This record gives sequence, C-alpha cells and structure tokens, in this order.
Amino acid sequence: LLAFPAAALLAQVDLEALHLSVWLLLLVAGVGAGRGSRPREEVPARLPIPNPLLLGLLFGLGFETASQLSALALTAELSPLRLGLFFTLGMLLVDGVDGLLASRLQNLAQNSSKAQRASRFLGWAVVALALGLVLAEVGGVDLEALSLPLGLGLFALLVSLRLYALRPA
Repeated sequence: LLAFPAAALLAQVDLEALHLSVWLLLLVAGVGAGRGSRPREEVPARLPIPNPLLLGLLFGLGFETASQLSALALTAELSPLRLGLFFTLGMLLVDGVDGLLASRLQNLAQNSSKAQRASRFLGWAVVALALGLVLAEVGGVDLEALSLPLGLGLFALLVSLRLYALRPA
C-alpha cells in the first residue's frame, strides 16, 4: 500500500543528486563507530526498535541503487514474479544465516572476553566497509566485479569470528 505513493513521491525527487546511499552509509558508520568506541563496561542504551533491524535497513538502503539496476537488468530475462521470489529466497537464506551468526556472536560477547573482542572487531569491520563504500561511491569506482568476492569475504570473516569466539581459551 505504501509503495505506490512512495514511488510517486520519489519520482519527483532526483535521488542521484541527493547521494542518499552515501548519507545512509555514513550514518551506519557513525552509529557503528560511536558504539565501538564506548568502553566495554558501558552497556549501550537500547533503541526503541530492534537495533540490528535499523542498521540492516540503513545498510540495505545504501545498496539500493545497485540492487535496483541489477534487478532492472534481469527483468528482461526473468518474469518479475520469479525475480522477486528468487531475490526474496536468496535474501532470506544469506541474510538469515548472516544475522543468526552475528546475533549469536553478540550474545556470546556478554560472557566471554574473546567473544567481546570478536564482536568489537565485527563492529569496526562494518564501519570500515561502510566508509569504503562511501569512498567508492564518491570516487565513482565501480565495485560490481568485486561484489561477490567482497560478500564471500565478509561472510567468511563472520564465520571465522564466530569460531574464534567459541574456541576455549
């Protein structure tokens, strides 16, 4: 229901001129840097909405332009319904496993200093990735050829941090 009025509103706005993805990725980096620079003993205040959901939404919106262009290119070969179904299933699988691993790592961090270090490293990795994407966007660097290796590398980093946190001291 909200998609049609939002599409009509966004059709009147030049999103490329706003550099919306840059601002959203800077927000993700700022929130991550703020949380990562707190002392370990300090427990951050909870946001009124689930924090990982908010950061995931902001991070996803930062990738919105590339995703839309890829989806538009694929619509010539696949029906929109099948494209939407495949995209949704892929996101559920990959982001679901990724979110589960990240959540378990953060839960482990409450009881283990190794897990706290791993969780803090993961937070700073998100900050570095967001800032790297901002620099690439502002510099006009096309990262399409690096998207698969970058995604697989980040997933491998998350799995290795989880395994590191689970290892006995």
